[in-house]
Amino acid sequence: MDSRRVKMGNPQHLIDSSLEKVFQYEYPQLQCIALSLIPEDKLREKATSCTEHERRNRGGSADDCELCYLQALASWFKSDFFSWVNSPDCETCGGRTRFASRNAQSWPVDKSLLPRTNKPPYVIDVENHQCTNCGNFTKFPRHTDASILLDSRCGRCSEWAQVFTLMCRALGYRARYVVDVTDHVWTEVYSRTNDRWLHVDSCEAAVDQPLLYEKGWGKELSYVIGVGVDDVQDVSWRYSADHASLRNRRDPRSEKSLVDLLVATRNSLLARLAPEVRQNVMHSVLAELVELLVEPVACDDDEFCGRTSGDQQWIKSRGEDGRNQSSKEQVTIRLLEDADISSTAGRPVRAQVAFSAAGNMYTLSCLGTRVEHRTWQKLTFKYENIVRKEEADWKMVYLARKKASKPGSIEWRFDARPLKINRIAVNSGAFVKDGSQVCWEIRSDENTVEARIKNSDEFSTKILVPCSSLIVKVELSSPPGSSSIAWQHAQLFRESLNQTSSTFGFTIDLS
Repeated sequence: MDSRRVKMGNPQHLIDSSLEKVFQYEYPQLQCIALSLIPEDKLREKATSCTEHERRNRGGSADDCELCYLQALASWFKSDFFSWVNSPDCETCGGRTRFASRNAQSWPVDKSLLPRTNKPPYVIDVENHQCTNCGNFTKFPRHTDASILLDSRCGRCSEWAQVFTLMCRALGYRARYVVDVTDHVWTEVYSRTNDRWLHVDSCEAAVDQPLLYEKGWGKELSYVIGVGVDDVQDVSWRYSADHASLRNRRDPRSEKSLVDLLVATRNSLLARLAPEVRQNVMHSVLAELVELLVEPVACDDDEFCGRTSGDQQWIKSRGEDGRNQSSKEQVTIRLLEDADISSTAGRPVRAQVAFSAAGNMYTLSCLGTRVEHRTWQKLTFKYENIVRKEEADWKMVYLARKKASKPGSIEWRFDARPLKINRIAVNSGAFVKDGSQVCWEIRSDENTVEARIKNSDEFSTKILVPCSSLIVKVELSSPPGSSSIAWQHAQLFRESLNQTSSTFGFTIDLS
């Protein structure tokens, strides 16, 4: 068998353990507690002003715009409710710890709200993390009891997905606990207005971005199983834009047994339902099977970023920091490359590099020459975590950070040889909100910093010692603890999608 193929392991255990989790979420007392923790009014207010997703609602209310409400819910969950833990702080001295070992053991369940009469002991995986300072060990229990997790409110993707799926059930949504065998877990929510399952990853505050893992994180998926109280499904195909490669990573000898297991489990779950409910579920099952046959349309990879949950060293060690996150080719803008300077006779020369976000195009003009370059990346010296974003609802377009990414930056390098640069003016159409920043830095070819400017959409600076080349760098960022849609709060070159002329860019005086 091809060594690249992935064996699923024990699918029966995966499904049974997932079912044990999701059946917890049906306890009315647990749902009541979960519901009491959700600031519904605040989230519905945020949903009405959400620009993350194109509106699909009929009447304009937050109730009908499920994508917007789920985005608000996921953003609140990530920013304000749950905490990520790679390694717990040392219980003895408060120092940093490192993972040492893992073992299964019985754990006290005094705080559990789940009925455990005549049930076996609560056995879970418990990690041991050793302090790098004092050497003592701190235990980190990987809880599977949702009532305990509502109290502790911390963990990694499994704990996040368990509580978030519970909250979706408490809000009345059909919801699934989704397990990727390459080691990640998230939620799917059934959209009543769209009649389809929506991907929701609370760790990333990502909604309806099923290609995030393949296109953003760089994962090579094989088996992804969605488990709910009324259905189970192999949803792997929803999360890949390359079904042929996905199929090649799966073990063909286990396909039939997996299908048989899924059908048998689904039939068992359906038998528990009232006839009219069973009919509705079967309708959604058939519609989903048709949907999964169609390969998702792969949008531009720049729409996705690498993983954001967890520290950078841990993310990099897992190979989930993403692909195509930064520029590969360093381009220098040669201002006089096609210009005839013989007639200038020492007179000042002005070069302009205009950019149209609507047209996604640069226009370079100097001494009567005019050259166009398509795409915002074409003339960049460097860039990282930047994307061109079109807002279909507001009819606006701009450059911003990738969704949920760390700070983004762009550098342009201008070369004026044989002349010198003595002044540069920038018109960036910058937009900032809620503490986010757009910070500019201008450096000469001797790496001397000529200017630093913050949150200004238009400025100019004189170069004290005229230089042959100049680097202009801009960084877009948001303060710690910002919401997951804070990437929208620092923008460049913002303009109407209907704009026909280049209104932004750089004006450079040469001599």
